Amino acid sequence: MLPFENIPDDLVPLTAHFKHLLTYATPIQPLFFFLDSIDQLTGTADKVSWLPTRMPPNCKILLSCANEEANPTVSREYHLLRRLIDIDENFIEVRELGEDLAMNVIKRWMNTACRDLNNFQWRLVANAIAKCSLPIFVKLVFAEICRWRSYTRPQETHLANTVMDSIMMLFERIEKQHGRILVFHALAYITAAKSGLSESELEDLISLDDKVLDDVYQYHMPPVRRIPPLLWTRIRNDLPNYLSEREADGVNVMNWYHRQFRDTARERYFKNLNMAVYFHSSIADYYLGIWGGGKPKPFKFTEIQRHRFNLTDKEGSADRKVPIQPLAFTNKEGVITRYNLRKFGEMPYHMVRSRRFKDLYEHVLFNYEWLHAKLSSCPLQAVLADFEDASINTDDKDSKREMMLVADALRLGGAILALHPNMLAAQLIGRLLPEIGGNPNIFMLLKACDNNGPKDCALIPLNHCLHTPGGPLKYSLEGHQFAVFGFVLTNDLRYMVSISTRFITWDLSTSDLQRDVNPGIEGIMQQLILSPDNKWAAAYSNNNQTVLLNMLSSEFVIIENPFDGNNCVTGVFLLNQNLFIHTKRKWASFDMRGNFIEHFDAVDVDDEWEILMMYMFEPTAYHIIYWSGQLTAESGRLRIDSFLNGSQATPLSYHSVLTSNKQWNRVFCCTKPNNYSVSEYKYFHDEEKNIYYWKHQKDLDCYDNYEKEALLQLKLDQRDRFLIGTAGKGFIVWDFNKENRIGIGAIYLPLPHSVRNISTRMMTSNSMMISGKHDYAVAGVRKNLYVWCLQSRQLVKVLDAHFGRIIQLEPLTIGNWNCAITSSIDRSVKVWNINNIFEPVHAGFSIFEA
Repeated sequence: MLPFENIPDDLVPLTAHFKHLLTYATPIQPLFFFLDSIDQLTGTADKVSWLPTRMPPNCKILLSCANEEANPTVSREYHLLRRLIDIDENFIEVRELGEDLAMNVIKRWMNTACRDLNNFQWRLVANAIAKCSLPIFVKLVFAEICRWRSYTRPQETHLANTVMDSIMMLFERIEKQHGRILVFHALAYITAAKSGLSESELEDLISLDDKVLDDVYQYHMPPVRRIPPLLWTRIRNDLPNYLSEREADGVNVMNWYHRQFRDTARERYFKNLNMAVYFHSSIADYYLGIWGGGKPKPFKFTEIQRHRFNLTDKEGSADRKVPIQPLAFTNKEGVITRYNLRKFGEMPYHMVRSRRFKDLYEHVLFNYEWLHAKLSSCPLQAVLADFEDASINTDDKDSKREMMLVADALRLGGAILALHPNMLAAQLIGRLLPEIGGNPNIFMLLKACDNNGPKDCALIPLNHCLHTPGGPLKYSLEGHQFAVFGFVLTNDLRYMVSISTRFITWDLSTSDLQRDVNPGIEGIMQQLILSPDNKWAAAYSNNNQTVLLNMLSSEFVIIENPFDGNNCVTGVFLLNQNLFIHTKRKWASFDMRGNFIEHFDAVDVDDEWEILMMYMFEPTAYHIIYWSGQLTAESGRLRIDSFLNGSQATPLSYHSVLTSNKQWNRVFCCTKPNNYSVSEYKYFHDEEKNIYYWKHQKDLDCYDNYEKEALLQLKLDQRDRFLIGTAGKGFIVWDFNKENRIGIGAIYLPLPHSVRNISTRMMTSNSMMISGKHDYAVAGVRKNLYVWCLQSRQLVKVLDAHFGRIIQLEPLTIGNWNCAITSSIDRSVKVWNINNIFEPVHAGFSIFEA
C-alpha cells in the first residue's frame, strides 16, 4: 500500500527503488517473481541489467530467456545474464520435453479439461510428439485435439510435425471459420506493427480497409461504414493465449506472445512484398491522420451492392469514425496535456517500410514541429533512431547525406536539447545554416525553424554560430556536474566510462548516455580503473572512500578507508575477482562484494619510499612501483619491485618516467643519472636458478641533445608501435616499426614558444596520440589541441577544444574511426574526428545569407 507518487520515472532510480522493495519480503510473506521471455521486453536497451544479482532473504526470481546459437542477436540478453550471474547452477537449459514427458503432460491437461481421445487419435498424437516435443508444440497439439470428437472423421484429425506447420494450421482454421480476408488483414496488421496494436487501433485500421469492408458488407449497406466490434472479438477468442497484452507508448497493445507466431505470420501474410507494403502504408496513413476527425474516405461500391440496392453511383464516401492524430493533445485552454507517443513510435517505422520517403522527409525527419514534439516527450536516442532506420533502408545518397547532417547536428546539441528541447530551432539554424545550398530538405527544415521556432524560443540566430556537423567535433558528451577527472575505454572500444562525483557510461558509436550512477559520496573521484573483463569499475575519492561498481547491474559498494587515519588512499587496482586498495605504505585486497580479505605492508622498503602505483596479474603476481616522494628531477627516484609465484625479482631502479607494454614484460624508462635518454628493459625468468630479473635491452635513438630536457611522461600507443615522451617544451616520438618508420631516431615536436607542459603528478603530464594512418600527432595542452604532421614535423593546426584545461587525452583509432577523446575541467568529454580537423570550418562570426 505504498503511494505511487514515490515511484521514480528514470531507469536508474527506478531500479534502486525496485531493489529496495525486495527487502520488504518476510518469512510469512515471501516474494516470488516469475518473468517469462525477458528477452522480449520493450522500452529499454538494458533488458536485464536492472535485475538484482544479490537477492535479499525470502525472495526468489525465476526468469526465462532465449538462447539460440544460430542467432546471436536473440541470445544477447542470455549472454549478458551469464556475465551478471556467474553461478552455473543458476542456469537450467529448457530442452525438448521428450516423448514420455510430453505425452504425460498432454494426458494431464486432457484430464483437467475433462476430455479424452480414442485409440486411433492417441496414436496420431504419439506420432506427432515423436517428431517434435518442444513445449510450444505440445501446447499447440493440445489446443488442436481438444476440438476433436470421438466421431470426428479421420481426414479431419490431422496434426503437423513442426511448430510452424502447427501455427499455419491454426491460422488456416480461423480463416475458414471467420472469413479469410478479415482474418488475413487483422493478423497482418498486428504482425506489421512495430510494437503491437491496441483493440481500438486495430478496429480503426480494419474500418479504413475497404478490402475487408467490401467482403463483410457484400449483401447489405451499413448505416456506419465501420467494422462491427464483435467480429474481431470472435477471432481473438479463437486465439487463446496466443495474443498477449503489453504496454507500449503508454497504451495496452496486443502482440504475439511468442516469436514463432510472429515469424509464421510473416511467412504466411507477407510472402508477397506488395502486401507487406500495403499494410505498412495503411498503418502510416492511420497515424498520419489523413482520414481522422470526421473526414470521409471515398470507396467503391461492389457489383453485388450496386445490383442489390439499385445504385447508380460507382463510388461513395463515408466517415470511418477514426480519431485525429495530432502531435500533442491539449485541453480547452490550449495547454499540452500529453504527447501522441503512439504516433512517434509507429509512423516513421511504417513510412520507411512502405518506401514513402517523401512523406517521411516532409512529415518526420525534416519537420520542425515533429522533431520539437518528439524531443519534448522522448529521449534524443529515439529521435536519432528514426534517422538511422531511414538511412539504412534507402539508397539515395543525397538524402542519406542530409539525414546524417541533421542527425549529427542533434547529437552535437544533445546535452542542451535533453534539458531544453525548445532550443531546437536555435541549435539547427546555428549549426546547419551553411548547408542549405544544394540540400532542399535541410532548407525546408530551417525555413520551418525560422517561421515556427520563435513561438518556442525567441533566441533564433541570424548567422551560423555553432559547430557544423562534419567538422572536427564529433560528439560533446555532457552530463557531469564537476570536472571529469578520468575516463577509460572498454576493451571493445565501444563504450567509455567517465568519473567526477558519479560514474557515467557513454556509447561512443551513438553518443548515447548508457548508464549514470551516483554513489552519493563526498568528494571527487581521483582514479578510475576497469577489470579485465569490463564487468567492474572502481575509483577512490579524495576523502578516502572507494567505490566498487558492477558495470552490468549498476550496483555499487562503498568501501571506507581500510587503514588508520594516517594512511590516506592513494590508488586502486582491479582484477576480475579482486579489488586492491593501497596507501603510501600498505595495500589491502577485497572481494567483489566489498568484503575485506587481507592487508599487506610494503615489503623490504624503508621509510623514504612510497607506493606510487600497482599492477596486478593475480593476487600473488604483481608489480609495485615505489618512488621517493619528490616531484623534482633530482629527487624523483623510482623503482619497480616485481613478485611472481612467491619470488621477488631484482628491483629495477630508474628516475623520472616509466611506461610498459600491456603484458608488463617490457618497460621503457630513464636509468642513467642526470640524463633523460630512454632505455628498454625486458622481464626474464632464469629457470635453473628460478629467479626473475629485468634485463637491459637497448638505449633508444635520440635527437640532438634531447637527453638534457626533462621527461615528464612516457606512453605507448594502443598497438605498442609508438613510444611518446612528454617534455617541458614539446613531445618526442619513437617509431618501432623499422619497415615503415616515420623517421630516423626520435622525432621532436616542439610546442609554441609560450606554451609548456607541466606535471600533474609523478610520471603524469599532458598526453599525445598518433592518428590512425600514422600521419599526424595530436596533443592536448591547456585547453587546446595541437596537431603536428609527422612527415614534416611541423605544427599545422591549433584547435580551441575546451573552455578549461584538458585533463586527459586518449586515442580511438579502430576500423574507420580516427578520433581523439578529451576530458576537461569544463565538465565535458569531447570526441574529435582527426580526419576532419583540416576541413574548412566556418568561423563563428561569418555571415551567411539564407
